[in-house]
Amino acid sequence: MAEPITFYSTFKCPMGDYSVQVNEYGAVVGSVLGDHSLLFKRSKINGSRLDPKKTLHVKSQVLAYFNHEIKTFSLKLSLSGTEYQKNVWACIAKLKWGTTSSYGLIAETLKSGPRAVGGATGRNPICIIIPCHRVVGKNGDLTGFAFGEKAKRFLLQLEGISH
Repeated sequence: MAEPITFYSTFKCPMGDYSVQVNEYGAVVGSVLGDHSLLFKRSKINGSRLDPKKTLHVKSQVLAYFNHEIKTFSLKLSLSGTEYQKNVWACIAKLKWGTTSSYGLIAETLKSGPRAVGGATGRNPICIIIPCHRVVGKNGDLTGFAFGEKAKRFLLQLEGISH
């Protein structure tokens, strides 16, 4: 089976490099805090073409998020994962700006376990846009963010949540 056609770019945000990958229809397939090599490693899609014009709509919204100009994203997403992972990511995507939930609460919603939710959350292919930084431990602990506790704290504080 042929690799999907994707395009990527890396741009600067307040947290450093942010890399994004979109499919031929402009839907986001992956994003990371970091460079394109980390993006390709997490998305497992090789052969992506550098094209900042194809990802400009994502860059615009991500930078608007950091500038407090938007609180929700209106980007099309193309998620690759198991049905369970997609269900977890859908729950996370519903978390509003400035709010958090716990792995346990999401697990209750899905009639699952917190560890399974944590595993799926850790495989979230689209950071910030699917706001897994808003998922915390049951005691409010800043656990389980792929880009580290410092980055998670920064994002929560950006949204007015102190931890």
